[in-house]
Amino acid sequence: MSSGTSEGNTRIAEQQLARPLEIARYLIDQKILGQYSTLQSMNVPDVQPVVLSEDISIPLARLMGIEGAAASSYWNEWKNHVQVPWSPDDLSRVPAHWVTFPGRTSLREGAKKNRHATDPVNAMLNYAYKVLESETLLVCRRYGLNPDYGILHATGEGRHAFVHDLMEPVRPYVDKLIVRFLTNRTDRIYYLNDAYFDRRWCHETKAGNCKLDPPLTHTIAGWAPEIGSMAREYALAVRRKLLYNGEI
Repeated sequence: MSSGTSEGNTRIAEQQLARPLEIARYLIDQKILGQYSTLQSMNVPDVQPVVLSEDISIPLARLMGIEGAAASSYWNEWKNHVQVPWSPDDLSRVPAHWVTFPGRTSLREGAKKNRHATDPVNAMLNYAYKVLESETLLVCRRYGLNPDYGILHATGEGRHAFVHDLMEPVRPYVDKLIVRFLTNRTDRIYYLNDAYFDRRWCHETKAGNCKLDPPLTHTIAGWAPEIGSMAREYALAVRRKLLYNGEI
């Protein structure tokens, strides 16, 4: 579905390389605002947004440090407020660490952080982020942004670094979709009892990973139009600023 071999508009690509700090600041700022919005939707009390300094000359390392601190606080609030709504019967059958959100990390020894999910919430996040990655690659190619000129993420073979950069402000929106799914029964799959998260929607592998199963995978994949729409908004914003030399 991502037909074509074009890797970006040359003029835009030149600006991507020339103005990395401005792009990074914009994407991080929008991500932090999105996290604040998601926490508000979760009714987290006394949440305050992280505000970037007015100093536009802050180095990239400092910006990424601010983003990291905001992310740490954000996921800590998830640990305090996100639970999987198991039925009483399923609750007695699922692993104990499947009941709540343990944080954005794998419990597997030696596994990389955020990968190899060992609980349903992280498995949902990882699956939904892959949907986001696919949609973001499409919009990069559609609007002439070079998917490989990364700023916040390292470049490498088989890795579209700028796609991961552009994903950052959309991640909180994806997170919000998952929170909505877990807390709103009218948005849940109609499958036996839609008041609960059904244990047949996922399974644990011998290695301890949590893998999603249909119909949950189908439901998350069905969010692609919403996710793609959000990715398109940020891609267009970056494109306009770079193409017309505006301030990001």
